[in-house]
Amino acid sequence: MRYTARIAFLTIIGVALLGCRSGEDVLEPTAPIIKAQSITNGTKNVAIDIPFINIIFDRTIEFGDESALTLLPEATMEPTIIDSSLRIILPEGLEYDTDYVLTIGAGVVKDKLTGGGNFERIIAFTTEEAPYSPPSEPSLKLVCANPTVEAQNLYDYMWALYGRSTLSGVMSDNMWQAKERDWIERWTGNTPAVTVFNYNYLHRSPSNVFDYTNIKPIGEWSSRGGIVAIDWLWMVPDAEGSRKYYCEIDLTTVRVKNMLTEGTWENELMKADLEEVANMLLLLQERNIPVLWRPLPEAAGNSYSQSGGKAKYWWGANGAEPFKQLWRTMYDYFAERGVRNLIWVWTTQTYDLEYYPGDRYVDMISFDMYNRGSIQSISSLWAYINKYYPHKMVAMSELGNVVYIPQHLDADVTWSYFVTATDTANDFSENFPHAYATISWWNTVFADERIVTLRNLPQFNSEQ
Repeated sequence: MRYTARIAFLTIIGVALLGCRSGEDVLEPTAPIIKAQSITNGTKNVAIDIPFINIIFDRTIEFGDESALTLLPEATMEPTIIDSSLRIILPEGLEYDTDYVLTIGAGVVKDKLTGGGNFERIIAFTTEEAPYSPPSEPSLKLVCANPTVEAQNLYDYMWALYGRSTLSGVMSDNMWQAKERDWIERWTGNTPAVTVFNYNYLHRSPSNVFDYTNIKPIGEWSSRGGIVAIDWLWMVPDAEGSRKYYCEIDLTTVRVKNMLTEGTWENELMKADLEEVANMLLLLQERNIPVLWRPLPEAAGNSYSQSGGKAKYWWGANGAEPFKQLWRTMYDYFAERGVRNLIWVWTTQTYDLEYYPGDRYVDMISFDMYNRGSIQSISSLWAYINKYYPHKMVAMSELGNVVYIPQHLDADVTWSYFVTATDTANDFSENFPHAYATISWWNTVFADERIVTLRNLPQFNSEQ
């Protein structure tokens, strides 16, 4: 009896197990599963010379209906299968900056379990932007769609000089006091043609400390016939709600990506600051004063020129694409507000082509140069910059402790204009050992007839 009962029990267990296996067998087989693929759906900046797209499945596969494998825009493909891998060899010469859609339709991929009829996949990707190729002809028209007469006249004059003569320039201090210009004028008898003002302390304006809406210093300089340039190192709070303002990356939490995102406090800050700057520039436009406008300089920092280098200012902290978007946002907003008196100057750090906002948004290229005692090294930098921007005028927007400008001209390094940096320790005596450009330096520079000073300038302000 015990033996018979044991047989009966084992029989019941066996039937149960067979029943379980039978139940599994009738479940619908799953389609092949992708374990890995070289390009996923939505991938951006795909190199145009990639040889193939590789897709690895969880099982051995074979071809079914290859006609359901398509690539749009239409292009010839060579698909192959090796065990569990589908390799789609792409045609040579994919187009730059193009949206492609690879469709693996039903029946393309077969496997023993399912026959492949229940597997489909779409992989959309976008190829990289085309390498920048500068135009062969000079950019003689301002990027503004309808520039003021004064701005276009100034730009035309600068192009007429370019390659033959160089405009001299000097910075004012952060409170728009042009003491260095007056110091140069007193001890040399000559006055630089360009004075650089700035909007660095925007958060203090208007205030009893400094008010950028009081344009008297700029108006007086323009009335003398001088060329006005304005720089903007955009200072922002170190954190939300703070009254401490900085522009260095390490001293503020503000980042460009946040500025460009609607609903963030940084975005509201951007809109408010751009509104203020536009208002101030319109004050100058009402006086018919053209401006060499140089905002957000040195965005790339030394990221490309030094090993381990990085951006210095917050507007370069997130890399090239967000910086360019910020620049273009500023340009578009100013255009919307009717600001038409600007000549847009972008500052290169050399080797930073990907930071260039584009020909539609930049009139001139500038470079900041310090501690260069070799004309050979200066010529090398000049050659590199002109290789990529031969259609744009190039200026030296800041200089300090650099060999005499006539040596630059002798070497065919023909800056459109140059600007010496301010030494805040200047006691304004004739023999002050200026950190950037002494009176002796200036006398040597002014002695060259190719250096343009205030007395050589035509009148650019139609009200004067």
